[in-house]
Amino acid sequence: MKTTPDSWKPFAAAMQRYFAGDASAKIVVHNDFGERDEYSMAYFFREPAEFPPLEQTALELCRGRVLDVGAGAGCHSLALEERGLAVTALEISPELVTIMRARGVSKVYCCDIYDFEADPFDTVLMLMNGLELAGTLVGLEQFLSSIHRLVKPDGQILADSTDLRAAYGRGPGGMLREDGRYVGELVLQLEFDSAKGAPLPRLYVDPDALTEYAGHYGWDCVIVSHNNAGGYLARLTPRV
Repeated sequence: MKTTPDSWKPFAAAMQRYFAGDASAKIVVHNDFGERDEYSMAYFFREPAEFPPLEQTALELCRGRVLDVGAGAGCHSLALEERGLAVTALEISPELVTIMRARGVSKVYCCDIYDFEADPFDTVLMLMNGLELAGTLVGLEQFLSSIHRLVKPDGQILADSTDLRAAYGRGPGGMLREDGRYVGELVLQLEFDSAKGAPLPRLYVDPDALTEYAGHYGWDCVIVSHNNAGGYLARLTPRV
């Protein structure tokens, strides 16, 4: 599911402000549960020693040619390059592409994952709730069916997400919101300097649903690790 570039303008502006030297720059995230959160942009420029355990595990599992999807400021790409891996960083925001190149990421493309064409990779890496780009469960189906072209037959996808059933689920098994939507289908709106972006559908898929959907579209899914906040890391491999 493609996102509207306007949705990301506040995030790009905040990243540029921080990269230009404003250490106080923060992004405000609104969701359709009526919640408002603030995040320091410093987090997106963190060093490997600051990576949480899920991310450290994911980087340890990376091998071969790596596609870093939604690479942000390039912190994971840079860490993998330091380990000697060949990394291609992918971002939809031209401002973030400029930042990554300035930080020394070797190969960066400004492109939506659905439009990106390349030879298949050994590893497709999607961190910081990387599966959220699917937007909805329908979008997850589109993603799982289309991403095969970018993964070698013996390759892998390493992606994380967050299980929101305990926090927001209201229906049977915690799967549904009060309006009947799947609990992990959120609509976010990003804000910086009082300017808000367009609504941004994001998917936080629970591990049971991911495993089920992955199986329907030719993937084996193993949940590698969890954290105490509902986050988890999944490894998807093409089913032979």
